[in-house]
Amino acid sequence: MGTLTVRELEHRIRNAEREWPVGVDEKTGTENHISYLTTLYKLRYQHYPGGIVHGEATRQQSFDQIKEVFKSEPSMVQAVLEVMHHLTRNTGDTAPSFATMRATTTLGSAAPQDLIKATGSPLRRSADISINETVARPGPRSVVDSPFGVTAHEIMHWAYHNVLNDNERLYFWENVVLPKGKERMVREGQVSTRKSNIAASPNEYFANHAALYIEKNMPGALDKGWWRKVLAKTAGTEDEIAALVGLKQKMPVDGHIVKILQRTLPDEFKTKLLETSRASCSY
Repeated sequence: MGTLTVRELEHRIRNAEREWPVGVDEKTGTENHISYLTTLYKLRYQHYPGGIVHGEATRQQSFDQIKEVFKSEPSMVQAVLEVMHHLTRNTGDTAPSFATMRATTTLGSAAPQDLIKATGSPLRRSADISINETVARPGPRSVVDSPFGVTAHEIMHWAYHNVLNDNERLYFWENVVLPKGKERMVREGQVSTRKSNIAASPNEYFANHAALYIEKNMPGALDKGWWRKVLAKTAGTEDEIAALVGLKQKMPVDGHIVKILQRTLPDEFKTKLLETSRASCSY
């Protein structure tokens, strides 16, 4: 491969991780893709055995930004803080920056600001994790979706690159992407009644199932009562809420993703989203 800078190596890895494998047949293409990823991971390990964490903030800065983004919903603040507390315990005091954004259709976005800056490319967002302001603070223009679920999805995009180790990422490719293939992953990765970008990348399948794992283990996150409360100011109907909550309640989380997440996340979180006056955890 010749000599690669850290930036070039990280970009090659990220590009490979978000691409669907191509080849004469899908199985062979995926096997070759995994071999390529393995080579890149080994090369990174030779120079950075502890891994590389991308994030613009310290843990405390990140936590303070979360409090600002979700200040209108105290239970959301505590729930997101608890998730991030677990995910950033071993990231060397490096954490993602959080901010709201204005967008017409994008509910959330996860993008490594430091890597983008290093290329000289223009920044489209102001933080590593950006949440649409209509999601962070639901109102008449908001779509019917859980602000917690949307946020968990973007957090798990960041976690895939910065919390999982290379063995866990290869485990995902070898045990999910290889046997399932794109068509099945697109079908089994849809966790919303709305149109989504699940077909864009294998990473979307991971983020969807990882976020669903968090929702199922966060008390109140899939309770229709909490959804009615946070979506009360939107134009959503009871039928829309019931359909989306029902889908998430019935859908199982991919067992292989559960296995990966159990190293860093608990089987049950302490925060209760319906108890807005009670903060079980403080960070």
